[in-house]
Amino acid sequence: MCASGPMDMRFSTRLGVRLQMKLFSIKRNMVLALIEVSRLNGSSRKTLLYKYLDRPRGLAVHPLNGHLYFSDWGVSPVIERSDLDGKNRKVLVDRLGWPNSLTIDYEDGRLYWCDACFDHIESTGLDGQERRVVVRNVPHPFSITVLQQRIYWTDWDTTHLHYANKWDGGHQGQLLNYEGMMGIVAMAASRQQGTNACSADNGGCSHLCFAKPGSHFVCSCPEGMTVKEKTCEPWYGICLAHYYFGSWVTTEGLE
Repeated sequence: MCASGPMDMRFSTRLGVRLQMKLFSIKRNMVLALIEVSRLNGSSRKTLLYKYLDRPRGLAVHPLNGHLYFSDWGVSPVIERSDLDGKNRKVLVDRLGWPNSLTIDYEDGRLYWCDACFDHIESTGLDGQERRVVVRNVPHPFSITVLQQRIYWTDWDTTHLHYANKWDGGHQGQLLNYEGMMGIVAMAASRQQGTNACSADNGGCSHLCFAKPGSHFVCSCPEGMTVKEKTCEPWYGICLAHYYFGSWVTTEGLE
């Protein structure tokens, strides 16, 4: 079984792309699983998804298309897609084992993931179509990224950083050996070129701006505030969602 460990987060805004930078994260304990968003400094924190999450694992964001991809390796492992604000949720891929990590090939429009149960790396179109196995017989893949014509992944059994051709898994090799490797990410301006609807002045939103598919956007607020046009105002008397004896307690009551 895979286990989580310390996370070293490093951010760079010098990537030649004008996007509103936000941090999407997973929070999980024995009874509760959340997907949240905040600004890079930790402010404007907001829960995007909390219903029907079992063991969320990997996250990938496509800010230009306005989509969030996430894996869940609970009782029925799946990869899902939603809008960046958590709306329009859809299952894209099923019949999975332990989908550990996700990465997006922005240049060629494909989603890659590593499955530590079935010991292979797969990819699909961003709509869930054209699914294919790229690399087989991978001992225990943990994290994956893509850059130009290669995929790169870490493996907990070999303790190596591996690479292969992103289309057919050919020309495999190893770059380094480092025990305890966790997440890996490729940083290059070519990975995300362009702007979205939130790029200019945060869409006019006072706090959070979420780009939506089709060049649209929506303004949103952190917990404890409500949006009025494009401005967030305090919402007094708010009750955040809690899990209580099998039901979600929200501001509307039990669900």
